[in-house]
Amino acid sequence: MLRYCSIISVIFDLMHTTQKLVLVILLVLSSISWGQYTPIINSNRPGASMGAFGVGPGVYQVEWGNAYRSGSFERYANASFGGWGSAVAFRTGLFTESFELIYQLDFQLDQLQFQNRRGTVEGRRSGLKNHSIGFKYVLFDPFRYPEWYKPNLYSWKANQGVRWIDLVPVISFYGGVEIVLDNTYPYATNFKPLFDFGIEKYKPSTFSGTFQFITQNHLGKDWVLTTNWGTRYFGTAYESNFHTIGLTVNLNERWSAFVEEHNTKSKLFSDATISTGIAHLLSRDLQMDMHISRTTKKTPQLFEWAVGFSYRIDKHIDRGEPQEKIIKDSFDYYNRSNFQTERAYLRMLRKREKEDRKIDKEQRRIERKLNRIK
Repeated sequence: MLRYCSIISVIFDLMHTTQKLVLVILLVLSSISWGQYTPIINSNRPGASMGAFGVGPGVYQVEWGNAYRSGSFERYANASFGGWGSAVAFRTGLFTESFELIYQLDFQLDQLQFQNRRGTVEGRRSGLKNHSIGFKYVLFDPFRYPEWYKPNLYSWKANQGVRWIDLVPVISFYGGVEIVLDNTYPYATNFKPLFDFGIEKYKPSTFSGTFQFITQNHLGKDWVLTTNWGTRYFGTAYESNFHTIGLTVNLNERWSAFVEEHNTKSKLFSDATISTGIAHLLSRDLQMDMHISRTTKKTPQLFEWAVGFSYRIDKHIDRGEPQEKIIKDSFDYYNRSNFQTERAYLRMLRKREKEDRKIDKEQRRIERKLNRIK
């Protein structure tokens, strides 16, 4: 635990005493939790939300996306821009299944134009929208208890719906540092601070804190609900609070789709963004994806269309912890490979249970006879 605290000491220096105390308590409590390596790639793409699970020690994963981005802000100097962005994230597990290092980089190259007293001003610009490094830790993982997710042997229907255990989420905490370089877009905004970049009050700090709490629920057989609640640029005059709510559905073994709402608010701007997209699993270590997103407001109005992939080098190191997520609908955990349907498998389990009870009853009868003989 001391090793974890020393690693994130930079984050703590950016926070007030109260926040420091809260985070220390959470990290101490989280030392009893488990995280889980998954046999199939676990990616945060597509979308803006971060999942609760880590990739596991010995796994090296890159997530990349290339996007077309545009925006307009008629009420502010009739400004608009259009160009390309490229987002990259590197993830790897550290020490335990629950601890993960995440490095993120988002570069944008675009053409900006706006009106001023001299007329229309145009210019090309480039810079970083996000440059951060941080650590994610799983605070609580209900999948640690596989007995909670055993199938109901007497109700096929009950196994398809949402059960009470699905309401218990995986909970994680992410803490990191935003690093500002000379060509960084101030506070990841697209308009106003760019015009006033030379004014001292708009210049971002070289280092600022970022943190968030993450929850993840597996609902029913194919649905996953993820939420993020956090703050960027902590310790500066323009802290940005945000939340993200995403819902993913598995269409089949290879395809999934998602819809997501991302809301952010600060003294400089506020945005609400709706995103939707699909992901395709090419192999257990490679995923491709595509998504589109658009803000619901016109002050400004932003649009993004992106494609990307996620790839991992899987050299997982077994730390003596669970190596697979055991979700309630995962009947493979009970070795059903020789059964064509779930109903047939449940019938087999019920039959086996009855046979076991019959054997136990016969065994007790024999024991009673032996006791009488004695």
